[in-house]
Amino acid sequence: MAEPVTMSFNQLRVRTALACALFLSCGSVFAEALADPTAPPSPMRAAPTGTTAGSDAKPVLQSVVIGKDHSMAIIDGVAVGLGEPFRNAKVVRISESEVALKSESRIETLKLYQGIEKRPSAQRPNAPVGRSDERKK
Repeated sequence: MAEPVTMSFNQLRVRTALACALFLSCGSVFAEALADPTAPPSPMRAAPTGTTAGSDAKPVLQSVVIGKDHSMAIIDGVAVGLGEPFRNAKVVRISESEVALKSESRIETLKLYQGIEKRPSAQRPNAPVGRSDERKK
């Protein structure tokens, strides 16, 4: 019959540590890359520098920041302020939903939300005016 194998306490600790390290390192092999939930949708991402997008492509307004002292817009991933140049144009107006760029020949308006226009709400005929809790009294 075979004799039982005896190990010292230090040998047992080393083997346990090696087994744990092997087990923990195997998990990274099967891990998936997660998408950044805070990143803008892919059509809104700016084309990286050096790509074939060129300066002839229509610029995309990605964000607008309006502050007390100054306003700025993010156009194709570039932050520009009022009066600053962008490509061959100058930023002449920044509002909550659009930016106007003036070039030599024309003024181009970039909208933050394409295909959506702001309109006044429709009033219902014979609709009571005021808060609903005032009508209950």
